[in-house]
Amino acid sequence: MPHRALLIFHNPFAVNPFMHPYQGSVYFGLARSTGLDYWESLGYTFGGSLLWEIAGETGAPPLNDLVTTGFGGSFLGEPLFRMANLLLERGGKTPGIWREIGAAAISPSLGFTRPAYGDRFRSVFDSHDPATYTYVRPGWNKVDNLFDAVVSQNVKRNAATVDYHMSYGLPGKDGYTYTRPFDYFDFEFTATTAIVFENIMSRGLLVGKDYAAGDNYRGVWGLYGSYDYISPQIFRVSSTAVSLGTTGQWWLSKGCFRKSCWWLIWCHLPLCPHGGRHCG
Repeated sequence: MPHRALLIFHNPFAVNPFMHPYQGSVYFGLARSTGLDYWESLGYTFGGSLLWEIAGETGAPPLNDLVTTGFGGSFLGEPLFRMANLLLERGGKTPGIWREIGAAAISPSLGFTRPAYGDRFRSVFDSHDPATYTYVRPGWNKVDNLFDAVVSQNVKRNAATVDYHMSYGLPGKDGYTYTRPFDYFDFEFTATTAIVFENIMSRGLLVGKDYAAGDNYRGVWGLYGSYDYISPQIFRVSSTAVSLGTTGQWWLSKGCFRKSCWWLIWCHLPLCPHGGRHCG
């Protein structure tokens, strides 16, 4: 094979920032669901991406595709894998059929591996019983005024919406540790009748440790990995990034707390801000 340099491809926005990370999450999930850890599965994700770019494409491997599929795929895939397993884990030793279906919908890779290999890979990932906070929020969006006449022609002015959010591994639970990547993460998405996915955002602790300040404040700090896909009808932006940051909880009273997140230094891998149809 002749030597060819890595390139930056300019594909439609939904391809690089969304389809490539989701494809990477499938590679990642297949490896994770066979018992490999996060870092081993990350290697499989890059291997799958490189194999596709070399054997399945005609051009040189694009650098941005490798980043969004490799890193973005793991930053998206690990929360999906953990949420699917949490659903199974809370169903006891033998999860019911609806939990199996729900887990497969969240992480199709896991949904394929469990029945395909019989009992070989049917063990459920041990979550260590994290503290979680979840909400589902239905709503309605109405757009009243747009000053750009060209944009306004393509905007749907009324749309039903659903927001989903999970915080996993909230700081302060006795006995819970942060020794594995994504033992703490935030995951959220918004779906609408206008454009299906309006945003998908994932941010998790890759390497870090917990800390305490006084009797009522607990937190974690370290290196975070994040994937953001934000695409409402009037603008588009996406990033795959690593950052130094911290997440903390302050208990105002028993049963009432306030959560805070700070990211101190951002180091973006090929970033994709865009307001048009294509992105590199």
